[in-house]
Amino acid sequence: MKILLTTLNTKYIHKNLAIRWLYVTCPKELSVDIQEYTINDQLDDVCDKMYLSQYDVVGLSVYIWNAELTKEWIKKIKVINPNIRILLGGPEVSYENDDWFDLPIEGIIQGEGEKVFWDYLLNSQSKGVKLSKGVCDLQVKTDIQWLEQFENPYFLSFDLKDINNRYLYLECSRGCPYHCQYCLSSNDNNVRLFSLDYLFSIMAQLPKYRIRQVKFLDRTFNSLNKRALILMEYLNDLPTMSNFHMELVAETLNEELLDYMVRKLNPNKFRFEIGVQSFNIDTLKAVGRYANVERLKEVINRLNTNHIIMHTDLIAGLPFEDLISFERSYNELFALNTKEIQVGILKLLKGTKLRQDADKYAMIAHQKAPYDIISNKWLSQNDLEVIKLVYKATEKGYNNSRLRYTIDELITYFGFSPFQLMIHLGTVIADLARPYQNRDLFLNVYMKLKAFIDHDTLKGLLLIDYYQNSKQKPKWLFNEDHKGGVRKMLLKKKFVNAHIFDNYCVVTLATNQGVCLYQLVIYNAKQEVAQRYIININNETIKELK
Repeated sequence: MKILLTTLNTKYIHKNLAIRWLYVTCPKELSVDIQEYTINDQLDDVCDKMYLSQYDVVGLSVYIWNAELTKEWIKKIKVINPNIRILLGGPEVSYENDDWFDLPIEGIIQGEGEKVFWDYLLNSQSKGVKLSKGVCDLQVKTDIQWLEQFENPYFLSFDLKDINNRYLYLECSRGCPYHCQYCLSSNDNNVRLFSLDYLFSIMAQLPKYRIRQVKFLDRTFNSLNKRALILMEYLNDLPTMSNFHMELVAETLNEELLDYMVRKLNPNKFRFEIGVQSFNIDTLKAVGRYANVERLKEVINRLNTNHIIMHTDLIAGLPFEDLISFERSYNELFALNTKEIQVGILKLLKGTKLRQDADKYAMIAHQKAPYDIISNKWLSQNDLEVIKLVYKATEKGYNNSRLRYTIDELITYFGFSPFQLMIHLGTVIADLARPYQNRDLFLNVYMKLKAFIDHDTLKGLLLIDYYQNSKQKPKWLFNEDHKGGVRKMLLKKKFVNAHIFDNYCVVTLATNQGVCLYQLVIYNAKQEVAQRYIININNETIKELK
């Protein structure tokens, strides 16, 4: 029997760990291959590349991001090879899955399939395998210690050729101790741990490679703080270029772990995802997330002292949070000054308590994956469209740093509300024709905001952002040319020579609030990232912009 394990990832850089676990646990009497594609691939081309005629069974890994495409894929697979057996697995098909049996599939693995999948194919053992419509509540869990007996799925030979160009997904545990009603992980409150010796044997191999990002799949990396500290210490000392992404419940960090992170953690090696979701206490209680928000803020502030990179999440559409409350939550989170803010729209995921309670909260959601809500008792459809504008601006202007200096200055010194400012910027981004150039974005932001702030001051702020990280001279934004006085000063100080200044430098206005400040941008023939400085003509000082 020959089996193909496959899936549609969101991007090439992603890898599917689930099918790799199936690959390494495959019994010796069976033959198994792995092929991966992306949601951007044409399904007809994918089917041509699969060589389906040589396989007896195909196993498809299904998630909210590929569910609808996978339905079309299944139909195409069956046309090409009518005799092939199709089995499904993954979180999207483990709950409320009767509709999938309207497609030409044989069955669905419900839960973790490393043992169940092979037992079914070899022995027709159907425990945990749903074969027709009807109730089947069993969600199979795999024995972690049993998994440790097999080859690890992280450094397989067929992955090594491009291992440095893709994420490495690593799990230290399965399950989550919390009961958040919007999250599928709340159905598995039994946290099961891979042994430290096993994990150290895997992590010890990382220095052999130049993997840029290692993403831990643990739903709560610090479910046991003492164990989290041991692993962080090991990774912190590991001589590798990798960056480690982990999901934390920040308010539950104990003092020993928090103190280590603040004093000793290398901030360039770690990135933490922190689910805030809301600062509305009634909202948090309603979804089973009993957070100590003051402790959460304290922890984030202390981690900021070590310049720890934090990705913080909000969810719009939770119970008891109207637009005013969400604006308050956004502004409170923005004030904590984390590196990234994720504004998500609530998804009513299959198998979650919140999906079961949708009528109670008058939640209307899209019927197809990813099941974003359209409205609820507290937010109208129009309210959610406003929040989507804030999402656009946060992603395209703040998280990617494209407009970050301007945003921070307008909020800190000019009294803008973060949420209201993001609505303005989101409107600009939404109205831009696609595709748009960076210059188009900046000019349109200027036109949108010039009614609220002195024109020259706004230009000075935007010019700082416009030239950041550029490797070659972009088109002028506002016909800026202020070289005269700056040239004389810089040559006098021998900061640059005339050739460099005349051929590689741009001088722009920085601000015009009574102080003569300019931005100096120095490009280079190698097209490396330009250097930027703030020049004060009055006292002839030069300060580098980071």
